[in-house]
Amino acid sequence: MARRAGRGRLDQFTPVFYLGAALALAVVLLPSALRPPLQQPDQSGAFSPNAPNNRNQTIYAGAHAATSGAFAGVSAVSATGTTVAPTTTVPPGVPQLEASACPYGVGNPPRQIASVYAPACAPAFTGNNGGATAYGVTANTINICFLMQLTGASGTDGEQPQTVQPGESSVARTYTVLEQYFNSRYQLYGRQLRFYYVSAGNSESTTAEAYARADKAKQTDHCFAAIQETNPDELDELARDQVLTYTLAQLPESYFQSKDPYIWSFTPSATNAINMGVEYYCKKLAGRPPIYTNDKTFNYKAPRKVGLIVLDTPQYGNMAGLASNLLESECGVKPAAVVQYDLGSTASGSSGLASDMVALRAAGVTTVFYLGDLLSAAVFTEAAYSNNYFPEWYIPGFGGVDTGHIGRDYNGYEWAHAFGFSFYEIPAPDEETECYQAFHSVDPNDDPDSGMCTYMWGDMVQLFGGFQEAGPHLTVQSFKQALFNQAPLPPDPPWHMAGSYSPSQHTFPQYAAEIWWDPNATGSDGQVGTYRFMDNGRRYTFGQWPSGPTPGLFQSGIALQPGT
Repeated sequence: MARRAGRGRLDQFTPVFYLGAALALAVVLLPSALRPPLQQPDQSGAFSPNAPNNRNQTIYAGAHAATSGAFAGVSAVSATGTTVAPTTTVPPGVPQLEASACPYGVGNPPRQIASVYAPACAPAFTGNNGGATAYGVTANTINICFLMQLTGASGTDGEQPQTVQPGESSVARTYTVLEQYFNSRYQLYGRQLRFYYVSAGNSESTTAEAYARADKAKQTDHCFAAIQETNPDELDELARDQVLTYTLAQLPESYFQSKDPYIWSFTPSATNAINMGVEYYCKKLAGRPPIYTNDKTFNYKAPRKVGLIVLDTPQYGNMAGLASNLLESECGVKPAAVVQYDLGSTASGSSGLASDMVALRAAGVTTVFYLGDLLSAAVFTEAAYSNNYFPEWYIPGFGGVDTGHIGRDYNGYEWAHAFGFSFYEIPAPDEETECYQAFHSVDPNDDPDSGMCTYMWGDMVQLFGGFQEAGPHLTVQSFKQALFNQAPLPPDPPWHMAGSYSPSQHTFPQYAAEIWWDPNATGSDGQVGTYRFMDNGRRYTFGQWPSGPTPGLFQSGIALQPGT
């Protein structure tokens, strides 16, 4: 069977980090806002990558080594010393690959699967797993709900098929194949994952509908855990319903603390993006002229004037206040202008967002500190271009504007001046990513949904890895402790994300790499326009950014993982 064609670029890269209301706004605004990127003379120096990194090499050791002892009261091996596989019921057509100890371990000491984000190999298991240890958990199953709106939106409500169905969509096939993959490779102590998709009512346009969707995950699908997109109202209700949830939303750490132990994320928190963003600005940009743009109205003998664009909703707290106060306290910079917007209540639509750019220009802002969502960036950049206004676009790892190749959908004359940092992986061709390789190990004749691989793979690896590390007695509290027990993942090699969880960090990423947008560089999809990563993607954490302008910024850097 021939592999299916991948999804379009907007299908792949627009689904994350913005509120549900952004979708309706995008339908109205994006067609008129998008402009082909400006083709500039190639300024990027040639780069010869080092020897390929072998992803099968050990990156870190998890909380449990492969030789760790059995859980209390449970034998790790049989009386003969051989590995004992748990007894589970596998539906017809599902690969008969029972998870026991570490049948597909990779590395030395081995990780459970071939992912740098996976836990260390678990010991073998036999015996009583405690049965129904939590709501949504039985002796045989763990129910997982997916509350996705744009990426991973399934046409099948409720439990997803456990075997591939004729004529199904790539999204449905991806759910089926990845469910098979994790059930056959993770140590789940005799249990099997069951995937459920929770449909949204009327595009989840009201708070009541968001609450109803979350309640459905609990009361109808009886889910122990969920992977959720970005709607904050929905997230509030999942926490109230005590459903363990991984979200794609970049909320402040204070929000996660208020929902402890139910809400976690594999994406950076708004708090970390702002704290690191202010440090970068103070060390590299403050007090210096705006050298990364060419607006003829700017005074290039004077220091930058910074202006903030900030997404404003109750769950995100006062991000504008936090960023403004930190800039002033850390390096004496007072923003010349601060504009805030709420996609759910901006009645003026694109004209309202466009007026924000007029306000920034009128205030003499040379450098936009962007704390907005990835769709609105298309409107903001188009509005700036329409007003013949070309500020620097400083992107501090927030809102998804640093993901994939989304920069192609922003005004090219504007985004040619975009730079900052990203917490995410350096891109690799789809076929070489962990998700594609995992999918093809079960189904070699088809391709997964590329958006699901881009935005959901890491959440699955971390969530289900936490189940493994929690042991047979799976509860929300044992999951929480399992995350805290995991060894930090250092940025070595620097192509992958790096970080850890702790009582003060409910989001994983703690390191970021410096980036800039190159409209002429070839991306991981073979098309022109992508981010370049400085210094071979070297990553920095809090307090580590070097002072002064970065040598080679807008002139050098890598666009792909070395060796890909």
